[in-house]
Amino acid sequence: MMINAIILGQTKFDDVKCQAAGNIATHPDCITSKDYVAAFGIGSATMSIILLATGLCFTLGLQQLIP
Repeated sequence: MMINAIILGQTKFDDVKCQAAGNIATHPDCITSKDYVAAFGIGSATMSIILLATGLCFTLGLQQLIP
């Protein structure tokens, strides 16, 4: 995760493409490195929560069946 965050933090966008695109905020070539790192962090946290909740529910369900 740290390597992915470092690589995403070093990405740069092409100024010429962004100026030619017109609307900089919505063009995919004009996304800043801060946006990439933030999206990666939110995605990683969401996936961790989903996996933790699924594992916890599975474990607690087995606990009810075993006795």
